[in-house]
Formats: sequence, C-alpha cells, structure tokens
Amino acid sequence: MNRNIGVMTACLLMQGAAIQGQQPQEPPKASMQGAVLKIGTDEPIIGAHVTLIRTSAPSPGISAPSELVTDGSGKFAFKDIEPGTYRVSVAGNGFVKQDYGQRVNGAPGSIVTLSAGQTTKDIVVHLTPTGSISGTVRDSAGQPMVGVAVLLLRPAYNATGSRTFQSAGSGRTDDRGQYRAYLVTPGRYYVRAALSTVGVRSADQGGPPASPNEVTTSYAPTFYPGVGDINNAVLVDVAPGQEIRAIDFALQSAGPFTVRGKVVDPRGGQTLSSVSVALASQSIINGSVTASFTTGTAGNNRYFASTGTFEFRGLSPGTYGIGITASTQGPSTTRPVAFAKVVISNSDVDGVVLNLVSPVSAPGRIRIEDQDFSAVAGAERINLQFRPFGDQLAPSAGGVRVVQSQQANPPNGMLNIDGLVPGDYQVSATGLPSQDYYAKEIRFDGADVLSHPLHFVPGARGGFEILLSAKAARLTGSVSAENLQPAANAQVVLAPDDRDRIDLYRTVTADKTGHFSLSGVPPGNYRLFAWEAIEPYAYFDPEFLKTAESQGKAIKIDEATTDNVDLRIIPAPQ
Repeated sequence: MNRNIGVMTACLLMQGAAIQGQQPQEPPKASMQGAVLKIGTDEPIIGAHVTLIRTSAPSPGISAPSELVTDGSGKFAFKDIEPGTYRVSVAGNGFVKQDYGQRVNGAPGSIVTLSAGQTTKDIVVHLTPTGSISGTVRDSAGQPMVGVAVLLLRPAYNATGSRTFQSAGSGRTDDRGQYRAYLVTPGRYYVRAALSTVGVRSADQGGPPASPNEVTTSYAPTFYPGVGDINNAVLVDVAPGQEIRAIDFALQSAGPFTVRGKVVDPRGGQTLSSVSVALASQSIINGSVTASFTTGTAGNNRYFASTGTFEFRGLSPGTYGIGITASTQGPSTTRPVAFAKVVISNSDVDGVVLNLVSPVSAPGRIRIEDQDFSAVAGAERINLQFRPFGDQLAPSAGGVRVVQSQQANPPNGMLNIDGLVPGDYQVSATGLPSQDYYAKEIRFDGADVLSHPLHFVPGARGGFEILLSAKAARLTGSVSAENLQPAANAQVVLAPDDRDRIDLYRTVTADKTGHFSLSGVPPGNYRLFAWEAIEPYAYFDPEFLKTAESQGKAIKIDEATTDNVDLRIIPAPQ
C-alpha cells in the first residue's frame, strides 16, 4: 500500500514538472540609455526629468518604467522595459520641454522601438534654453499699477487658415508695477496688459486681487507698444536664453460704459415684444480670438419691448458686435435679424440703430462641364459652403445664424440656399463626386464669388451658378535631402499664388522613399514647398512663406495634366 502511494506521488510530481516546463517563458526585457545636453553644445543638463511614454498597448499586468532624472553627467538609463514602442520626453527647469526626435514646436517626436532583450543606446535629446520678458506697467499719471495681468500671445494658424493666438506665458505686476514672464519658449509674441474691476464686462480680466489691500479700477486692455488693436501691435522676438527688458506699458483708465440703441422693424414699424439679444466682444480667451455671445434680456442686457430700445451696461473699452433676432414662428433661417458694430473708446455710446432685415433664399444651379448632371455618380451630394469672411463679430460668424444649402437635386442640379443675411462670405463647393473634380466657377448674379468674397447686401436678388469640371490636375514627385538621399516623411505643401484662396492649398506627407502625390488640383499658378518639419499649419502664414519663397518651386498647372516635380527639402531649424 505504501509503495503504491509513493509511486502515485512520484508520478504526480513528474506530471507537475512537465506542466511547469510547458508554461511560456516571459520574453527578456529591453533597456535604453542616453543623455540630455544643452542645444549647440556638449554641456550636460543635470537633473532633467526624462519620461518614457508607451505608444503601443501594454501587456496585461506589465507596467513600464515612467520617469527618472539625469545624473551628474546628464545621462539616464532605463532598465527592464517591456518590448514595444515608446516616446521619450524630457523637461528641465530653464529649458523648453522636448521630445526625442522633435524638430519644431507642436510637432511629434520620433518613435523608439524596443525589441525583446534589446539595449538601445545614444538616445540624445538637446534642450533649448527659455527666455523671459519683463517690464513696468504704470497708469496715466505715471504711478505703478498693481495686479495687472500681462499675457504673451503667440500667433498661429488653424486648419481653416484662420489666424489664432496661443497663450504662451504670463506675468503679474507687483507693488512696484513690475512684471516678469519667465520660462518663455523662444519665438515671436504679442504682449498684452489688462486690468478690469470685478463687475465690468470684459473677457480680458486681470484676475482677482493677490492682496485685500489692492486698489483696482478699470483700464483698457493694451498691446505693446501702447495700442488697443492687436493688428497694430509689434511682435517681440525672444531668442534662446534671452532676457528682454523694458517692455513697458502706460494704461489709460476707462469704464465702465453703456451702449444704448433702438431696434427698427421696417416691415410694419411696430415694436417687437420678443427678441433675442446678443452681444459679441472680440476678445482673447484661452489664446484664441473668439466672438463670445451673451443672450437674454436680464442683468446687464436690457431690451424694452414698449419702446423697442436696448442697453448694455458695464462694458470696458473695445469693439463689440450687437445682434438682434426676432422671436417669430418658423425655422431660425427665416427669422428677421439686425447687426451693428460699435467701438467704445472713452465714453458711452448712444443712438445705435438696428434695422431688422428678413433672411432670404437664393436659387442655385450646378452644371458639370461636358457631362450630364444626372449621369455623374454622387453628384447629388454636391453642396455650397458659406464661410464668413473678415468680420469675426458678425452674427453669421458667431453662431447666431447658419447659412444652409440644400444638396443638389437630380436630374437638373438645382439647389436652394436658405438664410442669407447681409455680410461677406467665402463661397466654395463641397461634396464633389471624386478627386477628379474641381469648382471651375461660382457666380452670384453674374459676379465671380469663387476668387473673390461674396458681398451680400439687403435686397440682393440673384442666383448662384456653379460650374464644375472633371479635369482636375495631379502632381507627383520626390523630395531629396542635401546629400541627394530620399527625404522620408517630408511635409509637401502646394500654395497658390493667391494666398487668400485657402481652398486651393494642398498638402501631403512624402512616403519613406520621398515620393508624394497630390490629386484634385485646380489649374493655376502655385509654389511647391517641402519641409523637413514645420509647425502645424504654419504654411498659412504669409510672413512664414516669404522666408521660404526662394526655396520653393514655381509651378503652372493646367487642366487634366499630371506633372512630376523633384524638390529639395527645406531643413528644419537647428
């Protein structure tokens, strides 16, 4: 009996050992070594924070090392890393945060692939020293101002080609009126100082007092060197490690002010009992120029139905847009509207008259050159897009009203545009059947509104004529580096000579062999560029393109052609 038990025990032990031997072995870990240096030198940066960010899905239960600090030689070493793909991000006080392989601000860094058991060395990240901007803020009497918020605004562009402003740093004046914005990424900035009392309507607040003993009043937001409009301001250029001083301001006391006016309904001369009141202030919120609307008839917004008058109280100096929408029955695209722009300088504004106008509908017809509309697959999806042009305070730009265009109706290509109100619009065709098509002409009442903005005025009676062509061009080519080797992943941009035609820009990333292809290109005169790396949408900036003009290649594109162009890459800044 004991002998049988011993045999069974031995068998079970052998079976367990066999099962254990069949369990999958965990793959060996990887490791990474590198250094952090000051850009342009071999000087090590001690105490920099290096973060390893995994970009591939981690294995269950496995956590990769995340962060460590460089040693006295500026070096770092990660051990026991799970195989996968990673980004390496580095930050250090006094330096711009940088990813490994990152060439310009806003662009991603390189991906590092780690295989099982691999040791990757020589991951070197060069950090750029930050700069600073400082100065003094005084009032009109020359006295130092306390608690003034000073904001650095970096001009940038978005996907629609519109200029925006990104907040890039700030400072606040002390009891001597002095401020200092530090850890500033090198670049060009607008500098703005603003201080507003609590209760004064403005999106540009200076913030709450840092001390209960602060005495504040309302002052007009001011851009360096002492102007109220950012379009007249001067850019301040900050170089790596540079300390720029004496960016001073003298603020003028102003406000709060009131705007008063009257709504007139030409249709019957009667006052309106119910309206939607909107006030738009062109301000800088989170670094972007926006039109922020406040609707209603309570608080500081007042509309008096008995007299058809309105008033907005507690306003600081600046430019505002006032919009009125009649609360009538029916869809929003049929409700009468009125709009006026007012500028508050140093006093109340009285006597603003808002004349209501009824939105109108305009007919349109789409024709396809040398083809029958009903025979083109997908033609029924063609549409017209109306993008507000110029004035960001107009209600059409601020979301009060949306211009609607019905999709084309087969078989004759007729469509209808509803909700048109006075204003300027950039008109384009969307939903084209394929990349072979482009908008050859868009006309309203015979006038070209494709190459030029549509200026829609009250009483306009006309129709839209849209001519499409299936003869869009194609552009192919290759990008090479200075050593004539293929430039992988270059950003290729085709920019029209008419830089206001945002719809004509084309961009693509070259493949690993440096080849690229652009389709659906309308005929015209262009310039072709290829950058190693640029900030997102920087090619919409006319000043930026001027600096690269000589490095681009001028191209004239004709209908239905396929051109092949070789380009030399524009190197990223070092």
